Amino acid sequence: MLPPVPRDYQSATEYRFGENQVNDIIHFAGCRREGFPPCVIWFPQASIPRLRQTNTGARRVVDALSQYQVVASHGLIGLCALLRTRLAATVSLLDFHRVLCTEACALCGDFSGGIVSLPTWSRCCFRCLWAAPETQIRSLGGVRKLFDFSKVQLASLHPFKTLGGICTREAPPQSPRAVVSLHQATLLAGQQKEDCSAYSDNWKGQKYNFLGACELPYYNRRTGEAEHGGIFCAGCELAFEERADKTGDAAAWAVQACDTMLSKEAFLEHFKWCKELPVRCNTHSIFDRTTLDHNPPQPIPSVNTSTNTNTNPQNKLNPTQPNPPPPQKMNLAVFSAKPYDRDFLTLANSTLPTHHTLTFHDFPLTADTAPLASGADAVCVFVNDALSAPVLQTLHAGGTRAILLRCAGYNHVDLAEAERLGLAVANVPAYAPEAVAEFAAALLQTLNRRTHRARGPMLINTSRGGLVRTESVIAALKSKHLGGLALDVYEAEAALFYQDHSAEIIQDDELMRLMTFPNVVVCGHQAFFTEEALTEIAECTMRNLDDFYNRIPCKNALVKEGHVLARRESLPVRI
Repeated sequence: MLPPVPRDYQSATEYRFGENQVNDIIHFAGCRREGFPPCVIWFPQASIPRLRQTNTGARRVVDALSQYQVVASHGLIGLCALLRTRLAATVSLLDFHRVLCTEACALCGDFSGGIVSLPTWSRCCFRCLWAAPETQIRSLGGVRKLFDFSKVQLASLHPFKTLGGICTREAPPQSPRAVVSLHQATLLAGQQKEDCSAYSDNWKGQKYNFLGACELPYYNRRTGEAEHGGIFCAGCELAFEERADKTGDAAAWAVQACDTMLSKEAFLEHFKWCKELPVRCNTHSIFDRTTLDHNPPQPIPSVNTSTNTNTNPQNKLNPTQPNPPPPQKMNLAVFSAKPYDRDFLTLANSTLPTHHTLTFHDFPLTADTAPLASGADAVCVFVNDALSAPVLQTLHAGGTRAILLRCAGYNHVDLAEAERLGLAVANVPAYAPEAVAEFAAALLQTLNRRTHRARGPMLINTSRGGLVRTESVIAALKSKHLGGLALDVYEAEAALFYQDHSAEIIQDDELMRLMTFPNVVVCGHQAFFTEEALTEIAECTMRNLDDFYNRIPCKNALVKEGHVLARRESLPVRI
């Protein structure tokens, strides 16, 4: 009943493809690189190792994904569990990364303790793992006898093989067994059996719930570190062991506390009211004495709980209190990143007090690539990135709270939707006024000296492509009312500039018509492209990020305090 191991499968890094798969692999590997990364995150985990073996380009694309980097660095335990239970074909890379970055239980919202349920692939605490209907797992034979299922019905339940090991205190070590989801079986049977609830409460069957779960550390996106599991209260656990012979009511609170895993912050709150833990720390060997000798505990800061408001606030904290931890760095996803963007942004980031984490993507931000920014606190975009309402909603759902523009223009950003979502938006208003002026003068000299023209004015546009109506310019050039034209910007430049189209057919007829005139010069938005301008863009972008990080007003903000500061009907003015 279980899905077999794929034929010719040797290991996670070695796989021999059949002849009937070669053509499909070559066709897939030849896809455009812009559309390659967005679809990879939806691939199941079982296909990712095979994809990396197709060619070097596929391996580079997969390795460059931030989701894959996080999963490969901190989620190998869960990945091995999916492969061993043969459930890796049902969990995509994006789903794996989403659960890895989730701390709370998906059913009750409490701290999960680093536990994940394999059939549902969701965070689950011990209480929900024991009692929730969605997490109930039973043996394949038991479900077949209970519901009288046929082989076809059993196959539709997607049986899998559990992990072996010790699941409870009383049960001996268990070997892997074929199991199915009791919740799915109940839905398939249509509640035909009245004794289904009694079977779900059977203790012998509930042990499979723990065999169908595994540990998965929680990856904190802000700190960039993984937190393994939770903390049990040792005092409550020892109290449970000593009172095990007593009645259930007398030790009910201890049983509940023993089955509860706490986060670091919750454990500090639990320590305040727990009566057993301070006593056990002195009477039992809860901690490693050797470790305590080499690393003595720091004194607990004394806090003045008096309600007297005349107390000096400087005396509330003990002088021996350690310094507060350094601020947590932020994750910044940079789209449309060229090699020079990497160099200048990395250099500007190194000058900040807090070195943030930068992830570079060489493709633009679109509705297809927006899920790749999941987990990033902020995104950095350029003029050819489309930040429409659906894109902003996807970014907001993935945890992004700031939009940083590496340009002065903001007409490609839906500021009204950003205001509704509460996203911070900032641009770089003036980064190369001297360079643009010098470039405009150079274009003027080029038109005046090196082109054949009739008597007439020369039009030079280094500001915004929308300022020039291309159809009217073509008509003026043909009638010789316009002596020359020099364009550094173009109205439809987003689909043409910044990418190599030398091997493609340009579909823009108006631009191609302009290129046929001898007195027309078209540049690919290069007026700003100086070392000074790139330095200013990178430094101003990182300053905007630092203002958002420190929660201070940003002078370049376009959305602030629920109001759109920039008017959509106007264009930015370069100083």
